[in-house]
Amino acid sequence: MMMNIFEKFLIDQQMSQKTIYEYIRVVTRFSKWYEETKGIVFSEDQIQKQDPHEYVAYLRYIRKLSPRSINKIQAALRKYLQYLQRRSLWPHEINLPDIPIQKKAIAPRRKREPYEISSILRAIELEKNSFLRARDRCMLYFELFLGIRIGECMDLLIQDVILTPGKQKIIIRDGKGGKYDEIHIRENR
Repeated sequence: MMMNIFEKFLIDQQMSQKTIYEYIRVVTRFSKWYEETKGIVFSEDQIQKQDPHEYVAYLRYIRKLSPRSINKIQAALRKYLQYLQRRSLWPHEINLPDIPIQKKAIAPRRKREPYEISSILRAIELEKNSFLRARDRCMLYFELFLGIRIGECMDLLIQDVILTPGKQKIIIRDGKGGKYDEIHIRENR
């Protein structure tokens, strides 16, 4: 019941389905932590000012999550506290600042090894349907050579791949964070 109202609040905020799912998951985990820690049934009107801070400390020092992960969780908690404020259940200021993240140039986290690429290509070639085979090969190439995420590939429409002379590009209409992007494809000469 409580999550249904929170979900409606998030939908009214025009958040993506993925974000809504993740935010509800965070609040569910927070409520489980609350019940285990306090020894009482979770209730929105019983949350104390220090509870979100204690949960973040638990994630940071006991679970040892990365600052990036904690910041994502805090974004969901901030939205949940905002929801509680709207329902007059949180009289306090929302004070969950992001943990600073050291920015340094690093290589992409996940780079496919040559043997993985060969295995994927072999599996693609085993596909009997020529359309599906071509689609999967194209998705792999988009990932390897253009850096397009698999989720973004899955959302592509045929009209998003523009191959006119002088204008070769792929339009990502709903990329990470709901961002629009155009990826230009160079011609081989």
